[in-house]
Amino acid sequence: MLKYQAINCLLDARYRIERSKYPWTQDENYDPASDQLALWTLGQQASTESQENFDLMIQAGRKHGAEYLVIKPNIIQFVGRDLEAELLEQQLTPLEFKEEQRNYLCRDDPDSARYVNFEWDHDQTDLGQLMRLQFYKLQYVDTAQVRGVYHVLSGRRETNRRHIIEEFWRLGFAAWRGRPLHVAQPKWSGTREDLQEMTNMAAKYWARRDSSDVAHKMVAAYRSINRYAAWPGNW
Repeated sequence: MLKYQAINCLLDARYRIERSKYPWTQDENYDPASDQLALWTLGQQASTESQENFDLMIQAGRKHGAEYLVIKPNIIQFVGRDLEAELLEQQLTPLEFKEEQRNYLCRDDPDSARYVNFEWDHDQTDLGQLMRLQFYKLQYVDTAQVRGVYHVLSGRRETNRRHIIEEFWRLGFAAWRGRPLHVAQPKWSGTREDLQEMTNMAAKYWARRDSSDVAHKMVAAYRSINRYAAWPGNW
């Protein structure tokens, strides 16, 4: 199962130290010494657990058909042509893992037992599938250490932006802009067919966008989506 206790103690301490540098967030009673100690004592353990979680996600992705793994703050995505979604979910977040986290969260706050720290989304196209793990209070990786887009089979971090966009498109999805790019959910970006049709319409009306309100709206719709999503030819 994924580990999280040392990672979250470290990240919380790091956040409090960084936040204390700004006058408008300072707490008169805050003493950074204990957090500095936490960084020193937990640094290696948290780094090791973050790497172990990353290795587990890569191994689970290989086993269950993922081609790419995306790691961002609060989001982890698996995308592939033959993704075994249920098996992947069970391996990474089994039922006992959910119960363990609930107990951990409510150790100081009983009301936290009502909340779930994570949830899975599943999107499918004719060309591929997307599994998206969204998490909230607890983190499973130190993103300063492992954030990025990874080719699952090789474990290599992908750095070529256009190649990433092309690969997501090959699997049926647009790319959502950001650092790093991640797979765009069709409910926000539209399907490949939607984007291709919108691109063609924008090209058709582009020359008349300043002389026709209809043409202007067609182009504006394209620009609105392309501001957040990218696909081949619309980088």
